[in-house]
Amino acid sequence: MLRELCRLHTNLEEDDIRILENISNILPLIADLVRADVFIDCLTRDPNIAIVVAEAKPRNSQSMYKYSVIGQLALQKNEPAALRTLQIGVSTRDLKAITQENITVKQNVVPIKNKSNETIGALIMEQDATEVVNQNKQMQMLAETAEQLTETLFSLTDNEHALTYHLNDAIVMFNEEGRAIYANPVAEELYNKLGYKDRIVGMHFENLVLDGSSIDKIITENFFNIGEVNVGKLTFQVKYLVKRKKRN
Repeated sequence: MLRELCRLHTNLEEDDIRILENISNILPLIADLVRADVFIDCLTRDPNIAIVVAEAKPRNSQSMYKYSVIGQLALQKNEPAALRTLQIGVSTRDLKAITQENITVKQNVVPIKNKSNETIGALIMEQDATEVVNQNKQMQMLAETAEQLTETLFSLTDNEHALTYHLNDAIVMFNEEGRAIYANPVAEELYNKLGYKDRIVGMHFENLVLDGSSIDKIITENFFNIGEVNVGKLTFQVKYLVKRKKRN
């Protein structure tokens, strides 16, 4: 469907479409990570109109959509964040939008770029703007143990523009040995607030874990869990996900 929509409505090249297909394959995992509806939009041949080419609903929270919106159009007046990012290639955070189902949402939008640094699409994460989400939480933390996801994301863009770089949640990725191989800026800031003086990349899981979990148990049991932990006056939401490499 993504390929057909891109060919019909956009001027994207074949290599660009393949990049979008790669990202669409991991949209469900991204939706679970951010606990939000996630979409890929592309500009149509009309630079003021975008089209939804892929979507994913979170499995761990309620979706705001009753129906699929793949193939539907996004207009500048309704989704300024998405169109802004597509038009000028920069991230947009916490901007209100009106969905195709006439729901007011808050959008975080990240540009998807090709190897020539051209914006070919937008990754859109939506949450209900009518609710106060986690109003008593001073910080959230998501911990992702997915080396394959890391490789996939970073093979599409450089570190500065990696999708996780622009998320509002703190994300730390570990390899199979339990070493932190990536931390986005929010995670670095979070651990700095907790008194960590050095960069956390390279540190072992047991020196970073906040809730006493075991990396071996997480990997062995194919953990998927969400919990809360209090550290001083701060309350964190902690999520663990395991993504296993595909075997040939």
